[in-house]
Amino acid sequence: GNPMYERVALKALDVLWKSRSSLGLVGNHINVQTGAWTATDAGIGAGVDSYFEYLAKGALLFQRPRLMYQFNKYVEAINAYVRKEDWFVWVSMTKGQVSLPIFQSLEAFWPGLLALTGNIDDAQRIIFQYSQITRQYGFPPEFYNIPSQEAVSKRSGYPLRPEFVESLYYIYRATGDPIILHLAANIIELC
Repeated sequence: GNPMYERVALKALDVLWKSRSSLGLVGNHINVQTGAWTATDAGIGAGVDSYFEYLAKGALLFQRPRLMYQFNKYVEAINAYVRKEDWFVWVSMTKGQVSLPIFQSLEAFWPGLLALTGNIDDAQRIIFQYSQITRQYGFPPEFYNIPSQEAVSKRSGYPLRPEFVESLYYIYRATGDPIILHLAANIIELC
């Protein structure tokens, strides 16, 4: 392929890396013209999920240690500020204060990404936490209020997102754990 696209993509990743806060977090929307954050809530869901995926998967696929270094630094910051037990909330990227205590169905990619990068124990703990939602709702709702343990009003529908199933796949491939296979079988029964 044309190497120009790789150069441009790596440049974009570098700009985002340099734009992180002093806490090591990034917001979920940036003005690409000015480089200013326009949404300063930090989390692992909508608006930022693909960035973390591209770092880790790009590092593995293209043998780019720098990308894995960046991903691992984000994991440290996320664990320090965004992670609350085995849930992930939204926080101010500059202060680390909780701004939105919700789970988004897009966040279900995270345990799979952790498994893919060798963080198996964390991946399993988190997927088991997320599986509580599937016991309650079947598929994870779009938004789930963690403190009240309820789907957010008007955001309870499941928009056919594959992230939870993808995480089960990666974790099962890494562990062979029959409990993970059982969780996946339960998902199939819901289809």
